Amino acid sequence: RFVAKGEDEIDDWRPIERMKTVSVAIVMALNVGVDPPDILKTKPCARLECWMNPLTVCSPKASEIVAMRLQKQYEYWQPRARYKHSVDPCLEDVRKLCITARRNAKDERLLFHYNGHGVPRPT
Repeated sequence: RFVAKGEDEIDDWRPIERMKTVSVAIVMALNVGVDPPDILKTKPCARLECWMNPLTVCSPKASEIVAMRLQKQYEYWQPRARYKHSVDPCLEDVRKLCITARRNAKDERLLFHYNGHGVPRPT
């Protein structure tokens, strides 16, 4: 708590009850090696995903490796959470993942991480 001289005590901003993050859903649509058709890429440009260059690994495994590395980083902060990741999913797969994760989380908090690029802008 912070109390300034000559002022009343400031209320504690933290909630009384702590919420647990019980589920983490990681959705990665990286499209490694594919540039968006409507945007010009700048030089130099960012290349690292989760502290690795996905272009140095064969394309099918690059997105999977990035998702696993991201999961390991989240596990440091949320070791007891349930993790599900989906790499280059279609809309129906994302929908199923969200419904399942929300059902399993019940009233607790759910973390949803989405990283998608290399695709056209939504219309």
